[in-house]
Amino acid sequence: REAAGDWEETFALVVKRSELPASGEVIKGLPHQAATIARDRLGRPEEATDLYAALFEDDPFDRVAAEALRQLYGEARRWDDLVRLVERLVDLAETPAARSVLRIELARLNDEHFRAHDTAINLLRDVLDEEPGQPEAVVALSELLEKTGRDEDLAELLESQIRGAHDRGETDAEVRFLLRLAEVCETRLQDRERAILTYQQVLACEGKNRVALVALGRLHQAVGNFPEAAAALEQLIEVADGGDVVSLASSLADVYEKVDDRAAAARALERAIEVEGAHL
Repeated sequence: REAAGDWEETFALVVKRSELPASGEVIKGLPHQAATIARDRLGRPEEATDLYAALFEDDPFDRVAAEALRQLYGEARRWDDLVRLVERLVDLAETPAARSVLRIELARLNDEHFRAHDTAINLLRDVLDEEPGQPEAVVALSELLEKTGRDEDLAELLESQIRGAHDRGETDAEVRFLLRLAEVCETRLQDRERAILTYQQVLACEGKNRVALVALGRLHQAVGNFPEAAAALEQLIEVADGGDVVSLASSLADVYEKVDDRAAAARALERAIEVEGAHL
């Protein structure tokens, strides 16, 4: 019947065969075959779901049944059932990495479909307790804290990740988290001084970081610290390209004029003229 493409009859025969005495492997394989036919050939996801659910109840370590159920529950928007399934899979996971993947999925489900933000946040914190610095969890948790307006918690999260990255000697990650923290301090916490200190930490890790130098030039001017703003712009000009040098040198000249250092302002403008002339 399968060779003839008669999937209705094939399904019925496989179900009947599964009810007859057989070895353990055969008994297990037949419901899998029936579930696959129901899902892929007959377009009857409800029957497939019932079959996979029975398989999972009989053997919670049946990965094929578990993955099929996750997909079917999602497609049917059965979010309660999907959450319960993933919670069981978290308890059954044998490695921290496997638990992390499942907890991140569970956090997403709680956030998107139940608006259970606290539950989602706690799940992501559990991931980071077990796997400090887990990139996907850090991103998901920072986005969730930002979305819910928990700015201080977001800053604390980033500070903890900075410490962890520093201890592990992961300079690139440390710089990335420092830049994010500085942005949070400036734009969300409205704490310019803290943002300045954080950008200075970036330069301690990566002396010519353009993002940090640009931000320091802007922030120092905003708080009226023009000598420090000039120092940041001087460093930025050293790593800038062509046209950027012209605009930066003009900005630097303006800063020097504010501290009444006309000679330095003139030098900055001369540099802009030299660069602009070289590109004519």
